[in-house]
Amino acid sequence: MGLPFVAAVGLVLLMWGIGRSWATNRVHRAEVEAREVHLYQQLSNRDGVLESQRRLYIERIRKLEAQIRQQNQDLAALRMRGISATLTTSP
Repeated sequence: MGLPFVAAVGLVLLMWGIGRSWATNRVHRAEVEAREVHLYQQLSNRDGVLESQRRLYIERIRKLEAQIRQQNQDLAALRMRGISATLTTSP
């Protein structure tokens, strides 16, 4: 059994360890990739929800702005009537 046998056994063990490490690393990478894909899908879905909510809020804000503009126009018209009525009734 001499030195060549010990070297061969050592080489076999080393290769087995490298192969095992490589397989473990590959499995770990596959698990990480699967997790990342799931997280990216969640982010994508969340982005879709947030975009939908943003559109709804923008639509609400635009409607409220239109209401405010209309109320300002109505208020200006009422003020003009008040001024006109005051001018026509003053002595």
